[in-house]
Amino acid sequence: VGFVMYLGLSPAAGLVNLLQTPMVTLPHLGARYGFRKASASMGKATSDVMAAPMNRQSGWDATASDKLTAAEKAAMRELQDEGIIDLTQAHDLASASGLDTGNVARSKAAFAMARAMKIVGWTFHVPEVMNRQVTALMAYRLETDKGGSVEQAMDAAREAIKRTQFDYSSSNRARYMQGNVARVVTQFKQFSQNMTYFLGRAAYQALKDEDPDVRRIARRQILSTFAVT
Repeated sequence: VGFVMYLGLSPAAGLVNLLQTPMVTLPHLGARYGFRKASASMGKATSDVMAAPMNRQSGWDATASDKLTAAEKAAMRELQDEGIIDLTQAHDLASASGLDTGNVARSKAAFAMARAMKIVGWTFHVPEVMNRQVTALMAYRLETDKGGSVEQAMDAAREAIKRTQFDYSSSNRARYMQGNVARVVTQFKQFSQNMTYFLGRAAYQALKDEDPDVRRIARRQILSTFAVT
């Protein structure tokens, strides 16, 4: 009920969700690669991803865009295979509605519920997949332009998704947010938990870290986050 009430079939929730890339990812990457380069990369990555044909389940599929190079398509495909692009907050919240997640294949009711939740969450899931693809492409290109190897660019993409779009897998859910009752009570708290860490960690590093480069990056990140917000 909570998922359908606040996120299900809500274009407003999806549009607000699109702000996560400029409000969280841009400060993270801008602090590390320069805000002019990061801003230009965000605009181009968004345009290039949207040049791909629409996929019925996840919206735009960057691996099918003619604007990406062969290496970039391979990188996006690898990230998809790892599950860090398609496994979104909508996916995690919808799974809480499952009647029998352990035997979903053997239960018609559970299968129908899972299918219904996927449809209801489409307007939120698609923008979030879009965010993750743009984030990955931004980080990959920025690291490559800096002279990094393919492995370094892939690591930068994974790090950017993990730090700014977050990991919504069930295994990454905090222990006190697991369990049948806790999952319902804290259904919208994974995002706020991650954002609190995002801001708190940057504030700590800006003031306390022994490495001056880390302090400089953290200051730029937290100040730009508040400025964009």
